[in-house]
Amino acid sequence: QVIAIVMDMLTDPQILQDLMDAASRRSVPVYIVLDDQGVPHFLDMCSRLQIGSQHLRNIRTRTLQGVGFNLSFGRLPGSLCYKYMLVDGDKVMFGSYSFCWATFRTDRNMITVMTGQVVDFFDRDFRELYAISE
Repeated sequence: QVIAIVMDMLTDPQILQDLMDAASRRSVPVYIVLDDQGVPHFLDMCSRLQIGSQHLRNIRTRTLQGVGFNLSFGRLPGSLCYKYMLVDGDKVMFGSYSFCWATFRTDRNMITVMTGQVVDFFDRDFRELYAISE
C-alpha cells in the first residue's frame, strides 16, 4: 500500500531498484526523507546509474537537516540519525542499518521489525518529519 522511509544515507543501488520496482510495477507510493548530508551521495548514485526523474515517478524524496548547535565560533551542523522504514502502516523496520552499499557488505548492524501499537509512533514521527522537510 505505502512505503515510508527515514534514512541518513541511501546509496545501495539494489535497494533503490527494489523501491523503484514497487513504485512503478505495483504502484506503491514511496516516500523518502533523507538527511541533508546524504543527498549528494544519493544524487551521485542516481547519476552513475542514469536514473532520472522519469524513473522516480511514484517516489517522493525530501531532505531534512539535523538541529545542530550555534556556538561562539560558528554553527555545528546536526544530522538526521533516524533509520526506519514503515510498510503499509502496519510494520516498521528500524535499527542501525543504513541503506548503503557498505552497510550491507562490510558493517555489522541490527534491524528490528515490529508490528502493533509501536508502529503508530513511527507513523506520527514520519508525518512530522515529512511535513517539516524540504
